[in-house]
Amino acid sequence: MGDPALRFLLDQNFPEVGPLDPQAVDRSVEYVHLRVWNPALTAGTPDWLIYLEAELGRFAGLVTKDWRQSIQAEEAFALTHTKLTVVTWREPPNDPVVEWAMLIAYMPEIRRILSGRRDPPVIFLPSPKLTQTNLLKREEALGRSARERGISTAQARHEAQANILDYLASEGKRQALVDLATRKPRRQAPGSRLQGPPPTRKAHGAKSAPLPTQPT
Repeated sequence: MGDPALRFLLDQNFPEVGPLDPQAVDRSVEYVHLRVWNPALTAGTPDWLIYLEAELGRFAGLVTKDWRQSIQAEEAFALTHTKLTVVTWREPPNDPVVEWAMLIAYMPEIRRILSGRRDPPVIFLPSPKLTQTNLLKREEALGRSARERGISTAQARHEAQANILDYLASEGKRQALVDLATRKPRRQAPGSRLQGPPPTRKAHGAKSAPLPTQPT
């Protein structure tokens, strides 16, 4: 048999698990909601008392969205008398799916931090925000691939298209895929999926049609 699951108590402000089964993703961790484990602690109970009860309940830590409790004197004092860690956010997401997804995604790192420590810290999960540093233009990705191979972007594009078309032909894929791979890329306009055709240019020296006049 393997090691027993690491148990985390979910504070009453943490969303119910619903149809999600976290242990189907990672059976080395068990999540128990406070309302299930000890409903008597959900109404007007000081957080420090929940910490002490969780320690006696052999939990490894407590997950909460209320990060402010980590800077209250009573809670901080109680933590020093336990082996608990607190997992929380400085800026918690307002989405139960995101909260659960982040907790499950960062749990391997949380386990690594807690491994062998006698003084488990309060762990603040990062804010789930996308900034410009998380974005990469598709054309830049193609250019990066070309630079790694020491060729031009145009050559990389040509070779990639040829390889794709060869595969589609050899596998007998439908013509719609071939048409898509041979279609000229169209740049996206802000706020829309695809930009319409570029405006036609007037021939040099051509005169614009006169504007219609209003009847007098």
